[in-house]
Amino acid sequence: MTAPYPTKAEMDYRQNGLVLPNEKKNLEILLRDVHQKGFLDIELLYQLKEREGIKRIEKEIQDKLENDDQDNLCECSWSFKRAFERCLKSN
Repeated sequence: MTAPYPTKAEMDYRQNGLVLPNEKKNLEILLRDVHQKGFLDIELLYQLKEREGIKRIEKEIQDKLENDDQDNLCECSWSFKRAFERCLKSN
């Protein structure tokens, strides 16, 4: 019998250790989930961090569009594309 492949959340946890979300709302969701389940669900933790990452990239793109910063727009859109693809693959 072979061991199952680790999920993206498990690989992220092994590589980066425990990194909590930054937003208060996400921390509250995580804490409520820990109280309900009795353990830390690293899959939920990973999803909350991914959402925060996408929001941060969206804000960065919006700021660059408002400032009409064409030089950095290509780099920013590439980052957004990668984050968006990761989000689609995880769902």
